Amino acid sequence: MYGDFARADKCMISTIQRRKIGIIGAGHNGLVAALYLAEAGFEVSIFEKRDIVGGLCITEEIMPGYKTSPGASCFGMLRQQISERFHLEEYGLETALFPHEAVLFPDKSSIIRHASQQEPAYHLEHLANEEIANNNTMWKELIEAAAVIEPLLLQPPIPKKGVEALLREKGLYTIADAIFSESWHDFIGRYIQDEKLRIENLAFTIDDPFELGSV
Repeated sequence: MYGDFARADKCMISTIQRRKIGIIGAGHNGLVAALYLAEAGFEVSIFEKRDIVGGLCITEEIMPGYKTSPGASCFGMLRQQISERFHLEEYGLETALFPHEAVLFPDKSSIIRHASQQEPAYHLEHLANEEIANNNTMWKELIEAAAVIEPLLLQPPIPKKGVEALLREKGLYTIADAIFSESWHDFIGRYIQDEKLRIENLAFTIDDPFELGSV
């Protein structure tokens, strides 16, 4: 739940004051929902099957001596309003806007994104400049689309056709055509033909990149 539940209809809240609500899953979404609901006056219980809470936001040892967050690549979706509302920085939250990322291939070629550089280092043979330009164009348009869509997350849902229309108003026709009907894998293919560059873009997705609507 990403909206500001505390600003919900006060009449509705007063009629069901202290109503009990159960939340299945103590991941980041469940915890945030519980906080907003508790602030609004509900009695909240959270149920989690694991012996640790946090979901994708936990830090675990994935191999001896190496700890990481399984959902670190999703961190950019944490809304600033939530971070500020619950004072997460006071509890140790730190943000790395451009973390190190690397995709390593069996032939020893690689694509590496350095924390100090927004442009990745392409250690690939025969990678055409046109492909790099197409990759940059794709991400430029995706960032523009995100600026259109993100404000909608705090509003009542609108039909898919309405989202597509907003994107077309900004000239984002390719994204409007694909956002609900294509997979992330197929969408990348609209821009990029180089196999390794496509793999690099597939590597950092959080959902099934072959599922329709995963754009």
